[in-house]
Amino acid sequence: MPEDQLERIFDRFTKADTARGGGGGSGLGLAIVREHARLLGAEVTARNRVGGGLEVQVRVPVEVVTEL
Repeated sequence: MPEDQLERIFDRFTKADTARGGGGGSGLGLAIVREHARLLGAEVTARNRVGGGLEVQVRVPVEVVTEL
């Protein structure tokens, strides 16, 4: 995926190149993931993997409780 388009995959109804297969789906999956992550205070990023493919990472903050 071109680097300049990586952020677009989190937009609603955005799909990857449908000529590359399947073509099904509504393009909402990653938009939903990002919104849920945002509500949790998390961060979602995407990057191209060396050798091909896409990696999507969700980083959720963890609060350590030492007293109950």
